[in-house]
Amino acid sequence: MCLNTIYRGVARTLGDGSTVSFWDDLWSDLIMSAQYPRLHSYARNKSISVQELMMHEDLDDIFVLPLSTQAYEEMMDLQNHLVTLEYDDSTVDF
Repeated sequence: MCLNTIYRGVARTLGDGSTVSFWDDLWSDLIMSAQYPRLHSYARNKSISVQELMMHEDLDDIFVLPLSTQAYEEMMDLQNHLVTLEYDDSTVDF
């Protein structure tokens, strides 16, 4: 499994996010499941794509609630991280 995550980390470039795993692909500057492990444990769909996640208006909808204090803090950090990213839903992933 670790090798799979390492391979996926070098294999994805973000376009519209439809084929990129939000949690396990390296589409940003980090692998989200490794950066936010507590929050990842509360994810309703651990194989959600970047596109699916970006379409949600509220991140609370994609997690099993209530979150632990640590997971909530990670969610706040994730929200801050997501607003800094450039996301173009008109291009394709490669």
